[in-house]
Amino acid sequence: MTKVINKSGLQAAHHTKRLLSPAIQALKKIDVQAVSHDPYSLEKLNSFVNWLQKLEVKADTVISQAQSLHDNRPQHLINAALLRMSIIPPLIEGERGDIQRKTENHKTKTEELQKKGFGSEEIAGILQDPQNENDGHAANIAALHNEKKNLEYFLASGPIYNTDLLDMEKLAPFLQHHKTAG
Repeated sequence: MTKVINKSGLQAAHHTKRLLSPAIQALKKIDVQAVSHDPYSLEKLNSFVNWLQKLEVKADTVISQAQSLHDNRPQHLINAALLRMSIIPPLIEGERGDIQRKTENHKTKTEELQKKGFGSEEIAGILQDPQNENDGHAANIAALHNEKKNLEYFLASGPIYNTDLLDMEKLAPFLQHHKTAG
């Protein structure tokens, strides 16, 4: 059964390998003379070395699987996610700008109508309150923040790269760009 590899597991495997390999090499140098010609002690030592080697093999397996995942990573999706992520901040700023413009425009028109002698009820009948549109922009901002967070999680999920985090419809133009550019 293949174990799911994540960054912390890979780091642990490298740590294990870094510590165990020199220890195993050093323990293998111990001979029967070093254990006072006691075959039982040498057998115990060899058993311990074999156990350490099994741990080293597990670490090697994790490292190898991670390397394979890295070699086969979905580079086109990674590139598309990076491109999409780069345009989200300007989209958010655009939505914020729309909210500000609509609010200021409504305020300016309200003030102009008030100067012309219109009352609050008359103004409400003439001008459409921008709140519904602004709520839509606010919802778009929240969705863009959520999408950006999912893209960041996707990019951080290597070496597995959890594609369930991606909105493929929103990535489609960037995947097309990647195909035509490459």
